[in-house]
Amino acid sequence: MKTMKKVLIGLGIVCGVALLLVVQLQPKRATAPQSAASNTLTIKHYRFSIKDSGADYETAIPLANARVNIYGINRTTGKRVFLKTTTTNATGAINHLKLKADRRFDQVKLTYFFGNGTRGYAITLKDARYQVSHTLTIPKNRTLNSQRIAVYQTPAISAAMYYRLARLNKTYADVYRNQAAAIRAASPYIDTHRATLKPIDLIYDSTLTDSQSSFHSRGKQDNDGGVIRRSVICINTSNQTPETMNSAVSHEWAHWNMWRVNHRLAAGSYASHSAYNTDPGVSYKEGWAIFQRYRYMFGLTRGFPYDTIVQKNPALYGKSTNNTVWGALNDLFDINYGQYAALEDDPFDVYQLFVHGDDSLANKELINEGLMYATLVNSRATNFKEFYQYLAAYADKSKDKSIKGKLVRAMAVNGIDKNGDFMVKG
Repeated sequence: MKTMKKVLIGLGIVCGVALLLVVQLQPKRATAPQSAASNTLTIKHYRFSIKDSGADYETAIPLANARVNIYGINRTTGKRVFLKTTTTNATGAINHLKLKADRRFDQVKLTYFFGNGTRGYAITLKDARYQVSHTLTIPKNRTLNSQRIAVYQTPAISAAMYYRLARLNKTYADVYRNQAAAIRAASPYIDTHRATLKPIDLIYDSTLTDSQSSFHSRGKQDNDGGVIRRSVICINTSNQTPETMNSAVSHEWAHWNMWRVNHRLAAGSYASHSAYNTDPGVSYKEGWAIFQRYRYMFGLTRGFPYDTIVQKNPALYGKSTNNTVWGALNDLFDINYGQYAALEDDPFDVYQLFVHGDDSLANKELINEGLMYATLVNSRATNFKEFYQYLAAYADKSKDKSIKGKLVRAMAVNGIDKNGDFMVKG
């Protein structure tokens, strides 16, 4: 039956206690005598979600692909025993897990982190991993089969902040899964052995003074002189909605991946995404991150309105700007079809160059992104010209003698010549 309980928990990164409002959905308690050993626990299914205070339960966000430390507790002695570290699945659930300790326990404590070791964690500016914990009394049948929805708040961290952390975790998990799936999808058609993904932590802290989200290759200093001495991403806490978090995380994570595979990449600044850059490496670096943002958010079928951004703007056409490179990358990634066929003269996409197949649009989107990412990695390009020339070399060797001409035409609509150079200087 359904029950509602209020319990007190301790949180890993703050002192004191927090109120946890829980709705637990579980089957009727077993009436049979206890048969399982008192030092074992089976988690058949358990899913944990966080919601904001006063919000509908339907808005709760599961902690997907999140690390969980599990402990057994003996209420009589107060002793705690470590049972296992695991990771929730894409729906935020722990399934089919059998646990055993060398001593009796009648409670289980689950400590969730907003991230995992494979992709990284949500952290404070002081380099502490956000975490939340709660303790459950073990049923008589020693089997956990339920789900919980919780509101967390502490004197230091509001319920709204914990809810945004759950959203940040969900966003980062999805961005990571999407890129990993794209690499797998492209692996039959292009060398992907160097196209790996590495973890990086996300700073999400209200004391962060950066006006915008950013990637820091050499680490980040806090407001008291402390320093995180490794690459980190800062996500400004003004990013609170699904759209703004998707935009910020996918853009900055693209910078991390690009920097990681090519340390020679330009680190220069720029006035705006439409401003001229004397260093084409800056245009390439930023253009790639913009491309990844819109590619992740809109995909192969919803991004066509952005395909003509360059040819419609004299400030972009043929010039070294961030948005010009974004437009050119779009035209390598997709091919206009159906109602969008007349948008521009873009008869090329990377799928034609490497695959020559007939995949569904959903599969094609993943394959094309994997091909683009592998080209980024394998070319070791420091500017768009080098990226283009890597693809052009493949086109020169293709059995399809028309493919090179299609590539040249697709770049021409952005004001980029057959060598990959911007046609307009300054």
